[in-house]
Parts: sequence; structure tokens; C-alpha cells
Amino acid sequence: MDSREFAKTIEKRVAEFCGSLDAKLPAYSYIPLTTDEMRVKVMQSRLFNEVRAGEIFGGWLKSTPELDVKKTLAEATHEEYVHATYLEEALRQKGAVPHDYKPLPARLTALKGSPTPWNASRRFPWRARALPII
Repeated sequence: MDSREFAKTIEKRVAEFCGSLDAKLPAYSYIPLTTDEMRVKVMQSRLFNEVRAGEIFGGWLKSTPELDVKKTLAEATHEEYVHATYLEEALRQKGAVPHDYKPLPARLTALKGSPTPWNASRRFPWRARALPII
């Protein structure tokens, strides 16, 4: 098999795999998910994370004096909302209400206050590691 045949074989396998994702939602989780209902719940949780992360990054803009850091925070904020848009679209395509997610009370408690960038990974561990908190 030459390199062109190999590339076509790989391209076909990737296309088949990606096509299978349209029929069944991906897991997006480290916990075993057996139903689309469970997968939707995790996707709604991820959407919640993206929106909150954007709010936090955006909140740091006013108190950050360095222009280069402000630009990076603005880009990160925008990126979170791009991810949120993708999740909203995917949830709507599956007939789910995107923002129909109620986080656990302890999670809401962690969101109170105005964390600084230096302690955010401790206060918001689900952003540092993609741990499911449903």
C-alpha cells in the first residue's frame, strides 16, 4: 500500500467514525453513560461550565492592568462562548433545552465571589480538569 492509499484508508475510517457520532451522542464524560438522556445531561453541564467560565474570564478584564493579558482573557472569554454555541446547537438538534440544567448547590457556592486568575483552578477544578460534576 502506498502513502496515497494509506491516507485514503485513514480518511475513510475517520469519516465513518464521525458519521457514527451523528447517530449517537458522544459521552463527554469519564463516567459511563448508557443513554442519550444521560449524555444530554452531561452536555448541559458542559454548557453551564462554558458560560460560567466566560463570565469569570470576562470579569477579570476590568481588574487586569496588562494589555497583553487583557487580550488573552478576551480571547479566552470569546472561545468559551464559541464552545457554548456549539453545545447549544448540538443540544437543540437532539431536541433538548440547552439551558435546562440545575447544578448542585455546592457548585453554585463555588461560583460565588470574584476569584482571581491565580486561585481560579483551585476554586473551579472542573475547568482545570474536565471532571463531571452533575
